[in-house]
Amino acid sequence: MDTAIKNSKAMVAGYAEWLEGRYARATARSYQLYVRNFFKYLKYWHRKIKDIKEVTPEIIAKYVTFIQASSKKNGIVASRLRFFAVKNFLEWLGTNDFIDTNPLEKVKAPKRDCGGYKGDILVEKEIWALLDAPAKKEKISARDKAILELLFWTAMTSHELVNLKVEDVDLGEFCVYVKRKGGKIKGRPMERAYRPMWRYGLYRGDFINSDKLPWFFLSRKGMKMDEATITRLIQKYAKKVGINEHVTVRMIRNSRAIHVGLYGASEEYVQEFVKQRNRKNGKFRRHR
Repeated sequence: MDTAIKNSKAMVAGYAEWLEGRYARATARSYQLYVRNFFKYLKYWHRKIKDIKEVTPEIIAKYVTFIQASSKKNGIVASRLRFFAVKNFLEWLGTNDFIDTNPLEKVKAPKRDCGGYKGDILVEKEIWALLDAPAKKEKISARDKAILELLFWTAMTSHELVNLKVEDVDLGEFCVYVKRKGGKIKGRPMERAYRPMWRYGLYRGDFINSDKLPWFFLSRKGMKMDEATITRLIQKYAKKVGINEHVTVRMIRNSRAIHVGLYGASEEYVQEFVKQRNRKNGKFRRHR
């Protein structure tokens, strides 16, 4: 059998045929679904992998971390089901000599107690729901969407955000400039926050005192926003989309860092997002 990633449909079909009669119908359907999701993960996050034979234990370990994070709402049971479905699939490939070794053989299944993720990050579905929550086409919604998008895509702190001035925003260069400790100014790409920032820029002139105050984000009453207001704003939209946890700016930043870190970014790149170092060794503390 051709084990190229692009031939994933044929591999899943062969696996489904093998499952038939060996497992309950519902279990077989679930296993097929989880294996298809595994291929989607490889295609999206490991695009250099062209053949299932190229999958390494390191990639599998990242996948395990990924399913632990993305299955937070359904719990550890869902994570373990996904793990064993992929393990079973790889064992089937090995039994039929389609692959030489099973990269999942020595990787441990998700632990039954993986509470480190609960409450620390938002899964991707929650992040996108939160970012899309300010839906109305008016100045306050435009401002709030720009704030949420900027917090996520640049990993700014609430202090940095409320002190952002008009002159710090360069829409032409798709960049915002943040003053760090010691007065050092650092440019950060807006990434996907660019369009919401541009849209809010069109509305900013409608805010009271917009021509007098230098701050980029203004309150409804035409004043500088404070950090407590940002916290309330996040809570308002989190509640709107059904997120019951107390969502904070730090949680949004950690979510971005975790999702980037899971998908192959270096430690240094992840640290740029959260600036969170272990006091002893200076390494980013991943939640395990």
